[in-house]
Amino acid sequence: MKVVYFHFSLMYNNLEKTVLAISNFWS
Repeated sequence: MKVVYFHFSLMYNNLEKTVLAISNFWS
């Protein structure tokens, strides 16, 4: 269960960074 949560957390962090990068690119 911990491994799944860690993997999800890692994916969420990457998604957040991607969104921030796209926002910076468009602004």
